[in-house]
Amino acid sequence: MKLEATYDEAAHTLDLSFEQSTAPTPGQPEKRALPIPIAVGLLDEDGRPMRDTEVIVLDTPSRRVRIENVPSAPVISALRGFSAPVNLTSDAPAKDAYVVLAADPDLFNRWEAGQGLARDLILARAAGHPDEVGEERFAEALERALKDQSADPAFKALLLVRPASRTWR
Repeated sequence: MKLEATYDEAAHTLDLSFEQSTAPTPGQPEKRALPIPIAVGLLDEDGRPMRDTEVIVLDTPSRRVRIENVPSAPVISALRGFSAPVNLTSDAPAKDAYVVLAADPDLFNRWEAGQGLARDLILARAAGHPDEVGEERFAEALERALKDQSADPAFKALLLVRPASRTWR
């Protein structure tokens, strides 16, 4: 599934564009769109919730949704509560993942952001191109997540586990 977001600062609106595709399988070269529930939350740049989680159902190949009264450019937390078992690609800026890791109320999304960031930082360093600014931001976001008194201790332990090699590109 693909998610693209466009924020209009003057109108205080957020347009979300969703696309889904299912790879062909033997005997089924073309697949129909599946109903995919997408629980979406919006965070401000400090990770504070901007509004309640909304569920959008994508039951066509693509769909565009406009969210009104969004006071500033949000950090998008999609697929909250593991609302659908899909692979998500997004046009979100990389800096948003640090906000999600540090403060998203959805613990799965926090963990997922941390896994992706850690994987990318490890691979960059292994390739001889370390992202020292990214590593510092990761450490700060991880520290904030670990200090979160409302987060379950088991979740905090999972944050410290290196990304599984199966997720590496």
